[in-house]
Amino acid sequence: MAIDENIIRSLLIRNKISKYKLEQIKSDASYREYYRVLDKNFLIMYAPKDKGESLVNFERINKILSSINLSVSKIYDADYQNDLLLIEDFGNDIFSKKLNPSNEKNLYEKAIHLLSTIHNHSDLKVQNLKKYNFEILLHESELFIEWYLEKHLKLNLNNSEKNEFHNILEKHFNSLTLKQNNLVLRDFHVDNLIYLNDRDGIHQLGLIDYQDALIGSSVYDFVSLIEDVRHPIKNDLKNSLVEMYSKLISVDQNELKKEISFYSIQRNLKIIGIFSRLKYRDDKNNYFPMIEVAWGFITIHLKNNEYKDLSNWMNNIMNN
Repeated sequence: MAIDENIIRSLLIRNKISKYKLEQIKSDASYREYYRVLDKNFLIMYAPKDKGESLVNFERINKILSSINLSVSKIYDADYQNDLLLIEDFGNDIFSKKLNPSNEKNLYEKAIHLLSTIHNHSDLKVQNLKKYNFEILLHESELFIEWYLEKHLKLNLNNSEKNEFHNILEKHFNSLTLKQNNLVLRDFHVDNLIYLNDRDGIHQLGLIDYQDALIGSSVYDFVSLIEDVRHPIKNDLKNSLVEMYSKLISVDQNELKKEISFYSIQRNLKIIGIFSRLKYRDDKNNYFPMIEVAWGFITIHLKNNEYKDLSNWMNNIMNN
């Protein structure tokens, strides 16, 4: 436990909880920590601001999602000085544990309906959020160079090679035509959805881990769900979800597929970089084997002739 339990006790006592048992929830890919207050339906979230975490961001996005009646945890109290929130506990039924062959299609379709609900609400009060612009996307993608190519493979890239990578990604980003004005949760996948058995429709999907949301293309979240290294799905289901989502958000299916390719490549390059960083910087090795799945997604999209330039760049860097 990184935080003094006396600080947690003070927060609970002022909320009239004097007898309790705490259970830390395992989570090792971020600096946030979560503690379940057993038998009380409460969670304590510790989000250390000195590590770049933000309670204010969490509350802001929570309020936006609540405004369209989506299932996000109620916030009961905050201790900003000690970086703590007391929030509603959605339980343990994470989608990745709940999924099975008989319910997979139904649960994924509910998740797609939820995403389309966010996409189709053009009235969300998101003016204070940053744009998910190319500079941020590039910075994320450069984790692949820094932590995978240079740290893991021990390759030395010169400035010209890095600039070429930059220019290729920018060219493809600039060719995208769908609107970039939607709320993007950025971590929308089966480990961040919780099944709520006592609710109906899209309200059965409890949303967590949305504090880093920005304004950009809703295709990013769609890709993070259908091409997820933690839970890859079969092509038949993926294709039906693509068709379904294109209809729900009223966009041309070919344009949607074009954006899927870009955001899948970009996101999976980022994931390879992050999982490599977890291994080498943070000594957390359990994510690294999933890099193979991320490479699988990238490879599929690089077969598209449109990405011949990036495919050639990859071959030149990694095979010379």
